[in-house]
Amino acid sequence: MDSLQLAGKLSPSLAGLAFLNDLDLSSNAFYGPIPRELKNLSNLNYLDLRSNSIPVEIGNLADLTTLFLGHNQLIGSIPKSLGLLHNLDALILRNNKLEAKNAAEWLFLDGLTNCTRLRVLILENNYLGGALPKSVANLSKFLVTLSLSDNYITGCIPAEIGRLVNLSRVDMSSSLLGGAIPASLGNLVKLVEIDLSRNLLAGEIPGSVGNITGLTSLILASNKLNGSVPSCLGKCQLARLNLAANRSTGAVPKEIHSISSLFIILNVSHNLLKDRCLQKLDT
Repeated sequence: MDSLQLAGKLSPSLAGLAFLNDLDLSSNAFYGPIPRELKNLSNLNYLDLRSNSIPVEIGNLADLTTLFLGHNQLIGSIPKSLGLLHNLDALILRNNKLEAKNAAEWLFLDGLTNCTRLRVLILENNYLGGALPKSVANLSKFLVTLSLSDNYITGCIPAEIGRLVNLSRVDMSSSLLGGAIPASLGNLVKLVEIDLSRNLLAGEIPGSVGNITGLTSLILASNKLNGSVPSCLGKCQLARLNLAANRSTGAVPKEIHSISSLFIILNVSHNLLKDRCLQKLDT
């Protein structure tokens, strides 16, 4: 049986469900504004409106803990009013057409610093451009996932990101980031996955990354990184290491060859390394 797809405008009568905790209206064809009356759903913790049209009035739902706005055709800037969602645990805005072209349109990050319980922030696959503000480092101390991939972000990765000490996953791949990888990344000792591939990053891979001993995935392919591959990466529990298509020189350190967990991907091809026979292991 085919699933039922609802359409039309959302009814203000939903506000009469005073004890509702979860509201999932995803994969429908609703349009028009969210009824302002929904802000009266004081017990609402989870709201999923994917594949619908979402207006900024969503910021009125101050008790939300989980908000999915992904996979829509949302346009315009991200409203700073999302910072009113003080109980927010996860904000997913992936796969939209949301824009940030200047510092003023990045002010939503300042707003989100008021969400002191935020653990997951996923903004991947949008039209976010301009420089990533230093205020990203003022996000919740509980943040574990930060994904900004597949955007048009320029400038450098702020060194201040090293203050987000509980991060376990950082994905800033497929953008226009330049400059050096900040050494402060090594302060994030709880990181498990780092993906900074397909950018314009230059300079050497900071040796401080070796401090992240629990790191299992380091993807830095398709940048302009140079210098030698740090031997201290051998301290990490890497299963994936992809440094392909950079400008690294010298030999792959024996410490890298000795990583027993490195069995999924080891790719250092298309560099200036002496180990020209070392290409890719993918199982």
